[in-house]
Amino acid sequence: MASAIGLVQVASPDEVMARQEEEEGGEQVEIPDPLQFADGIARYVRACWDEAFRYKRSYYEQRFIEAQYAREGRYTPRKLQQIQQTGGSTEYARIVANKARILESWLTDIFMAQGERPWSIEATPSPSLSPEVEEDVQRQVSVWVAQMASQGQNPTPTEIQRILDEQLDAERTRIKDVAETRAKRMEEVIADQLAEGGFSTAFREFIAHFTTYPGAVLKGPVFRQQDRLHWSEVEGTHIPEVTEEIVMEFEAVHPMNAYPAPGATEPQEGYFIEHMTLTGQDLYALIGVDGFDEVRIRRVLDRCQNGGYRWLDTSAGQDGDESNSSEVRVNNGTSGFIDVLEFHGPIPGRDLAEWGVEGVDDDPHEYYEATVWLIDTEVIKATLNDDPMGRRPYYKACYEPVPGQFWGHSLYDALADVQGVGNAAVRSLVNNMAIASGPQATVNIDRLPAGEDVTNLYPWKIWQVHDSQFANSANPAVDFFQPQANVNELMQVLDKFYALADDFSMIPRYMSGSDQVSGPGRTASGLSMLLDAANKGLKSIVQTIDQNVMTQLLRQLYDHNMVYAEDDSIKGDSQVVARGVASLMQLETLRMRRNEFLQITANPQDSNIVGPEGRAAILREIAKTLGMDVNKVVPPDAGQRAQQQQQEQMQAEMMAEGAGGANSPQQSQEQLGDGSPVMDVASPSSMV
Repeated sequence: MASAIGLVQVASPDEVMARQEEEEGGEQVEIPDPLQFADGIARYVRACWDEAFRYKRSYYEQRFIEAQYAREGRYTPRKLQQIQQTGGSTEYARIVANKARILESWLTDIFMAQGERPWSIEATPSPSLSPEVEEDVQRQVSVWVAQMASQGQNPTPTEIQRILDEQLDAERTRIKDVAETRAKRMEEVIADQLAEGGFSTAFREFIAHFTTYPGAVLKGPVFRQQDRLHWSEVEGTHIPEVTEEIVMEFEAVHPMNAYPAPGATEPQEGYFIEHMTLTGQDLYALIGVDGFDEVRIRRVLDRCQNGGYRWLDTSAGQDGDESNSSEVRVNNGTSGFIDVLEFHGPIPGRDLAEWGVEGVDDDPHEYYEATVWLIDTEVIKATLNDDPMGRRPYYKACYEPVPGQFWGHSLYDALADVQGVGNAAVRSLVNNMAIASGPQATVNIDRLPAGEDVTNLYPWKIWQVHDSQFANSANPAVDFFQPQANVNELMQVLDKFYALADDFSMIPRYMSGSDQVSGPGRTASGLSMLLDAANKGLKSIVQTIDQNVMTQLLRQLYDHNMVYAEDDSIKGDSQVVARGVASLMQLETLRMRRNEFLQITANPQDSNIVGPEGRAAILREIAKTLGMDVNKVVPPDAGQRAQQQQQEQMQAEMMAEGAGGANSPQQSQEQLGDGSPVMDVASPSSMV
């Protein structure tokens, strides 16, 4: 029985048994709406969910299904049924799947290249001085003016202003150097957080969604309580110890499980709901975690049958089937999964106060940015958003953004027409090849004896026939003819639409290493020009991920560390720089240019300008791109300076020893009678 907002009602076993007993007795029993006695937060979130779910199913779900089937190289059930009705081949021309695979590898190479980060934390180009620092500099200049006046010298206003500017510039330089050092430390901290939080795995999955669906969603940082294994040494024996720690994680949200508010264009607008599936063990592990209600969690676990509680009907629409890989399509009570809605958005203050959230006013007209976990009618978590800017940990990017819409166009949307014609051409090609693979026969059954098997053909077969009853024995009883083969024409159609796929997707086939290139692509320089032209079209894709995902995620990590990190040495005036587009331009030529620069500066004049530290910095960058241990190949600056000082000291000692030896008498190669060398005391070189 549907509830008031169109969702499936859930009744306990006792309620079901009671209703069956009443129905057997002939009495009509009205089961109360489970939301009637639910919290205000539960009713509010359920209403938002129903609105977002209906909107997505009505306008976008079919596009998601078709895009997923195209990536898998399969026809949708409806299309497959139409093809089977006419008979023939069901081959699929995997045009979209091939382009998606190329784009996925290309993006992975840009953002996940070994030794190269597509982002950095950099100090602001022009650091601002605090009022306290400016006052301190002015005080120092005033002291200098007073000292000069006491000595009988009166600096002019121009000289005073010059000294003041020089001191301020020196202070800015000092602050900038400190900021750059702290920015590098912050960059290392964020890189470590990304590595330990599984960002690499999550981002690869995000790229797979990006190349398949009308949009992709990345989530993080998410703080979870997990068990960590540590080893402690006791009397020479290593003993394992398991401790509970709060860890930072990142994950890719399946686009089929993301439900933005109707009319929202970003996860930060309106509200955003993620449909999750947890196991009973996962839910039990939340007991004791800050923000979760133990009593409500146990009430939910009591409702679970066979370990699962699927209270949402999110099965696919007209073209979906349960064989789809999306877990959200499963809908049964024995799957072992529990449906959970994670809601991010504004909640009325009255509902939050009723649930027990502290720090809110009991005002029905004031809304607070909150995070809510809902299971059926049970709100197991309700907390205020602790981000200083109220940002939600979700980031979205589309292959082709559509202004004013949350979901854009997928690669399949761009190639839907090409894929359809390509499929038709492939099916026609296979059917024509099958029909024209051999001769076909026409048989006059009047001239064949009864029981003759006309389907059994073999070489040297003898046909027994009799004269026709209609005196037309001149016509053969069995006649063979060869159907026309249209393979070349169909191949031309297929090649034409493969070429159109290159243009529509901006992913030319030579990016995958194909040798089917004509015109300028037959030469190395011409192919380089074609690649540069393709890169210009694909820059917008990389820039979308840079702006909407990488920059926002890294900025949120940076702000989190600025607020909660205990190490003050990483905090400073810095900014996040996502340089995926720059990596695109430099990916193929950066290593070569560095080597060229190293060779150009390998002369005494340039070496004096660059200096040992500058040359060491170049060597570090080259070693980094080659996957080497930079600290082992090129010593750090401190170690390098110590090594340089040691070499200078050794050279000074050798020069001193050489000078002392030059003042002493030189030994001759001649010998005296007793074998002792002859001392040269008369030559000019022996004179002091």
